[in-house]
Amino acid sequence: TAGAYFEADSAHSSGFYGIKLSSVGTDKWFLGSYGSANFQIKDGSAANGDERFTIQDGTGKVGIGTNDPDAKLDVNVGSSVTAFNVSGSEGQLFSVTNNLSSGSIFSVNDISGSPSVDVDADGTIQLAPLLPDEMVGIGTTNPTSKLHVVGNTNLDGALTIRSVSPTLTFNDTT
Repeated sequence: TAGAYFEADSAHSSGFYGIKLSSVGTDKWFLGSYGSANFQIKDGSAANGDERFTIQDGTGKVGIGTNDPDAKLDVNVGSSVTAFNVSGSEGQLFSVTNNLSSGSIFSVNDISGSPSVDVDADGTIQLAPLLPDEMVGIGTTNPTSKLHVVGNTNLDGALTIRSVSPTLTFNDTT
């Protein structure tokens, strides 16, 4: 025998079913489906509320801040909001397990859509400042060249300089 459950079955042609939460006659939240086969959580009324969470019917894709997710989990925060926050006091806070045999497992793209940081399945980590004004800083938040390192640097292996007219400059800062 089945356990207890709540059923919402729409017998009307208006295309909605769900649970409406109201306070003193004002719609606060809607959980269900309105005008589509997707499951939605809306802030406000079923008809005019802002979709905060969507599970796309047929694909199972989840959208937060979008009603048309492009991936298994698609988060769209618009502007001036932090999309993802992890906090804690110890231990591993974030982990990506690689089960891929090739390709990119993690990428951070710049405003043009080009990857600035890319971690590949083979363990390669690429820092790719592609545009002339994009730079990588290690030990500095204000790099002034493609690679700007502040602090002691240890290089085990060869240093190769490729240029039509290579220049190597040593500055004594004492």
